[in-house]
Amino acid sequence: MMSLSKEEQQQLVEELKGYIGSAEFRLDGHKINVQKVRANENRTALAVYIDGEIKYAHMGFSEESPAVVKKVWRKRERSVYPPSRVKKLEKEF
Repeated sequence: MMSLSKEEQQQLVEELKGYIGSAEFRLDGHKINVQKVRANENRTALAVYIDGEIKYAHMGFSEESPAVVKKVWRKRERSVYPPSRVKKLEKEF
């Protein structure tokens, strides 16, 4: 398994600091491109492209996904119900 050194991590941070930040590197034989993008009017996010694309099929972290996906994308989960609704349902039962 290959990972980024401290120097490489620091270089990525420096490249992404600007208003329009972009960084490119290779990881486990894949070309990784990280770009700072606008998520909404007041917030930015990082878009991570593997070999020049984002495949939505990989976002489920299926067995068909390359191993590098787990290294560069984080798995996010969202509850079906908000916490207030969960508490209300728990009280009913």
